[in-house]
Amino acid sequence: MKLVKIIVLTTLLLTLTTLTKVYAAGVAYGTPEQYHMNFLSFSQSTDSGDTWVVFFESDDNYIDLASDTAPGELADIVPGDIPAGSYDMFRSVISSIFKIKGAILYEVGEDEYIFYTTSSGTGYVEASGEYEDLEDFYNDPPDDYALLTIQPPTTEDTMTTIMDDDLEIIDGQAYTEPVYVTVEDSIELVKTSGPPGPGDPDNYTLYPNSNVTISGEPI
Repeated sequence: MKLVKIIVLTTLLLTLTTLTKVYAAGVAYGTPEQYHMNFLSFSQSTDSGDTWVVFFESDDNYIDLASDTAPGELADIVPGDIPAGSYDMFRSVISSIFKIKGAILYEVGEDEYIFYTTSSGTGYVEASGEYEDLEDFYNDPPDDYALLTIQPPTTEDTMTTIMDDDLEIIDGQAYTEPVYVTVEDSIELVKTSGPPGPGDPDNYTLYPNSNVTISGEPI
């Protein structure tokens, strides 16, 4: 892949960190079965942001970062070559609408619950009987366990990162390197309502977070 692809992928982490600022800290974390992110555009500038060379743009380019195919899809996200030049700024734009599917085990008061995504929000079951732990849950999940499309509160429709860069693109220059992805602990359980203290399981919501790593080195 081109050198610029590695730079694009690793700088996405700066965009993702803004997710941690839009709601209270999570009380528990989990690794989702699915974590879809919509990559909208990547641009480089040779004049400190006065003008931009857009080398990737899409309205709908969701990639499931939890899937085995994610590294290959990410490696191919930038089609064609970027014009030769000395680039000093980089801009990335992703959608703030995510799609996640997963569950988290958490104790509320004296009882343990498994909180899980549904098509309309967050569901939960008591961690006893049929569902003693997450392994039991994933082996035979409830009928309403589903992919959740969610936009974290207070976010705009898109999330943009602009950062300084130092990249020289030479005609014909190529660079190959594998891409590694992990989404460990990239969903979190947040207490979103109710009085201080553990409260009721109805007071908790599952959200995506920024614990996503995309790298050219083994993770």
